[in-house]
Formats: sequence, structure tokens, C-alpha cells
Amino acid sequence: MKHSRTIVIFILSVVFFVVTLSGSLFFIRIISNVNTRTAMTQDLLAERIKDTSDIRTLEKKISEADTIDRTLGQYLLDTEHVDAFISLLEGFGPLTKTEARVRGIEPLPALPHIFSVSFTATGTFSRVMNILQYIETLPHDVRIMNISLYRDSPSTVKSNTKVSPLWTIDIVFNVTTQ
Repeated sequence: MKHSRTIVIFILSVVFFVVTLSGSLFFIRIISNVNTRTAMTQDLLAERIKDTSDIRTLEKKISEADTIDRTLGQYLLDTEHVDAFISLLEGFGPLTKTEARVRGIEPLPALPHIFSVSFTATGTFSRVMNILQYIETLPHDVRIMNISLYRDSPSTVKSNTKVSPLWTIDIVFNVTTQ
């Protein structure tokens, strides 16, 4: 009987060992599957977060490009508002107390998106130089092509009991249009 009892205990021990080993392997397999799925989910989530940040970056870049386009558009002369540009140039006369006028404005034959502007102003030397400074600092793409500065000898202007000679400046410059 002792022998049969030992065999029963041995069989029960073997069954218990097999069940424990099977349960352990089963749980290890479940945990490894969960880890694999978790890693795949994390990768997918990271990819979607990256896509979202890429979309935000793209939206930001598009916004920056629109801002740059608007800024560049301000530097280009709108062909539909050339009259306002001429008024702006001739408005420099009263501003600097000189006689300023636009002699002509026409598109260049070879480059129709560029206008050539002929401008003249007469006044004291410092005021005529102020006109030149205003034209150089216009908020447009301006390229000065030719400047002629000369003194008018017959006419003079009295300023604070001094007699100041009149100077005339002829400026030809190009303005880029849209």
C-alpha cells in the first residue's frame, strides 16, 4: 500500500508540475502577446503623433509662406494703383518743400513687369537730397538707374537772409510690379 500511495503522490506531483508548467507557459505567452500588441500600439500612436505634428508644421509653414507672400506683395507696385504711386511721389514735394513731379512712367518693353519712372524735383540742396532719400526708402522694389543733380544758376531762394541756390535732381528708377 505504501508503494501505491507513493505512485499516487508521484502521479499527482507530475500532473501538478505539468499543470503549473503549462499555466506558466500560457501566462508567459499572454504577457508576450500583450507586450507585442502594446509595442505595436505605441508605434502606431507615435506615428500618428508624428503625422499630427507634421500637419501642424505644414500648417505653420503655409502660414509663414502666406505672410512672406503678403510682405513681398507690399514691395511690388500694383499695376491697378499706379495713380496712387504717382500721387505718393508727387506728395514728396509739399513734404520736403520742393517742386516735385513725375515726368513719365511706362513699362519697359523687354520686361513688362517693371515700370520705368522719370522724376524731377527742384529746391535747395538739402531738400532735394531728402527727396532722393524718400525715393530710396520707398516700401517698393526700387532700383535707381540714373541720377542727375545740377544747380540752377539764375534762380535763388532766400532762407533766413541767406541766398540759397536752387538745385534740380532728375531721377530715373525702375519699380517692380506684381
